[in-house]
Amino acid sequence: MGKFILNIVFLLILFSGSAGADIIDAPHNVTNMVSCSSCHKYSLWWRYSPVYGDTMEHESVTNDVCMTCHASGGSAPYVNFHSSEAIGGQHRDEIGPWSKPCVACHDPHIQAQLDWLAIDPSVDSKLFFVTATIAPNSIIANEETTTFEYIATTVNNEDWADPSLWTQKTSAGRGLILVVPKNTAENTYEISAVSDGADGKKYVTVQGVIDASNSGKEFGIMYGQLIRYQIDGVQGPKSIQFFDPTGDFVNTDTGEGLCQVCHTKTFHFRYDGSAPDQNHSNIFDAPNQKCTRCHQHNSGFGHGGNGSGDCADCHNTNNHPVHLGFGAVCADCHGNGPVRDGNGEVIIDPLSAESCNACHQDGKGGLPNDITYRQNWANPDYSTTCASCHNGRKDAEMTKNCKEALRVHLWYIHDKVFY
Repeated sequence: MGKFILNIVFLLILFSGSAGADIIDAPHNVTNMVSCSSCHKYSLWWRYSPVYGDTMEHESVTNDVCMTCHASGGSAPYVNFHSSEAIGGQHRDEIGPWSKPCVACHDPHIQAQLDWLAIDPSVDSKLFFVTATIAPNSIIANEETTTFEYIATTVNNEDWADPSLWTQKTSAGRGLILVVPKNTAENTYEISAVSDGADGKKYVTVQGVIDASNSGKEFGIMYGQLIRYQIDGVQGPKSIQFFDPTGDFVNTDTGEGLCQVCHTKTFHFRYDGSAPDQNHSNIFDAPNQKCTRCHQHNSGFGHGGNGSGDCADCHNTNNHPVHLGFGAVCADCHGNGPVRDGNGEVIIDPLSAESCNACHQDGKGGLPNDITYRQNWANPDYSTTCASCHNGRKDAEMTKNCKEALRVHLWYIHDKVFY
């Protein structure tokens, strides 16, 4: 009887248009032409209900709902499921097949990170990249958007100080979330445009209609990926602060980063600190970096921009593709330390790096014998010839190392260079 009553209440809320518009946050609300019935189809509404009992089927159904917009070619940014299939064979062989549903990390209805304002008001300056005030009597709204002048700006995060970035959260045209009034977080809107007026004033445009009563009120700008306030991790529910993608995917102090709470077999950032390279030492200051630069959502967070896991998808500058084609890995040349310094500059210098000598031997019998490879690192037209390696040497004069190198690389060289 209790479940029946709960279902009836849920159904009434579900199809109440005004309620949906009030309680659901951007971008999954009417400001982006999304209504309750966009996801909760009438004939199957109960299958998306919290009272539905079959967990595995519920996850499958909700994933399908998400992908009606987030699939390739859909109306929303393309994403892929976080799963053993996406991560790759090595991970799958270690712990077997697994998959995480979208709703494990995302609450499709609300910007749940706003809950932190009530729990710990001191997070205000971390949660909101920028705060400002809607200038009095400046709100101009039509049926789909609202434009207003903003004043009294405070920048809390310098990475987002440039207003032109407010519409480029993860890609061009995907805006940060504007929250107004800031202190009560009653309304959320996706930023669609910013501009400087001919009058010298600054303007912002959002999707949706902001009521004129908000004139003169303070607003905040947050990242807003509909990330849950709590994530069910290895050790049960954990409270997650995900305010800024640069540094908030992991938490080296508590082990309660967004991704970290579930990691048990990863090479880096395990929940209990036991990973072989816990803090990802080959990436400079990795705990404070944006993990999705390499582990992108469209590849299910596998390493590789398009999901293939092919290093050359991203590492395709200079002569990287040639070395990767030979089967080289990052550590062969860059070692196990950071690849870049604190200024973002690559530490290794091809003109002097000793790691090159492991294969090239600086013209002393390795590949290639021609030492100009160092000067030609950035030359896409540079290639080797027979003389670059053999140089007229007799087999008896070749070192054991050189013979081994030729044996390993001969197939690559003759198959990919000479034919």
